[in-house]
Amino acid sequence: MIEERGDWTFSMRELAARIGVSPMATYSHFSDKTELLATIAEEGFRELEARTRTASEAADEAEDAMFECGLAYIMFGLERPARYRLMFGATFAVSQPPALRAACDDAYSVLTDKIEQCAPDGGWPAGEAETRALQAWAKVHGFTMLMIDRPARRLDEIGTAPDDVRPLAEAILKLSDTEMSH
Repeated sequence: MIEERGDWTFSMRELAARIGVSPMATYSHFSDKTELLATIAEEGFRELEARTRTASEAADEAEDAMFECGLAYIMFGLERPARYRLMFGATFAVSQPPALRAACDDAYSVLTDKIEQCAPDGGWPAGEAETRALQAWAKVHGFTMLMIDRPARRLDEIGTAPDDVRPLAEAILKLSDTEMSH
């Protein structure tokens, strides 16, 4: 229902009717709608973690692994835009159940692991790995949201299949800090 409607404004009663159970049956599994949505978001983070980890582990070089990790992240968002918005939106911005927080942290750890693998001999200076991880995340997250929302005419010309997205993702994600400052 989330992907079909593009939001999660349905009621538990509507959900029960959709799956063919009594309205009270949904409460046998979830105490309320917030718990249901947290579980859906948690599953989303688990899937995102698996997809980014698998994609990055298939690459031979650390920089290629970073790109493949980023591309897998983007494709997840394009394939599941409403779930993606639920995962990263305001619903759980203030308070996250522990299982959801852990799933979010585990998904983020794929990125931080890849950043550490790209470290020069001796590792990053204090705090630099975290800054680089946030920078990489901002790139993929921002690009994903732009592709989902399509606010610019230029983006309307790009399809959402991996072969359509890859060239632009490469151009954006492989920009070095030096190139971005000129």
